[in-house]
Amino acid sequence: MSEYKEKIGLKCQFLIEPKPKEPCKHQYDYDAMSVIGFLKHYDLDSHFKLNIEPNHTTLAGHSYEHDVVMASVFGMLGFVDSNTGYLFIYLLFHLYLTR
Repeated sequence: MSEYKEKIGLKCQFLIEPKPKEPCKHQYDYDAMSVIGFLKHYDLDSHFKLNIEPNHTTLAGHSYEHDVVMASVFGMLGFVDSNTGYLFIYLLFHLYLTR
């Protein structure tokens, strides 16, 4: 994907969202550190940043601050999604951003 991006001259930032328990097996994106380790191991860390979602970090057993700090420390924080699992808060935030 990153090679194709360069080939066509696309100027964008790819984001990966750690999602624990989706799917239930073979997790390479369980939390921020799992994703960072995977990307660094395969020399892909210059092509991707992380989209941290508080609802997913709590599913991984962390506070959302943990994944935000880890992604930030490694220079890989791309975006923080406000989704906490409460639909009303999610809708209000995203409606506000789209105005």
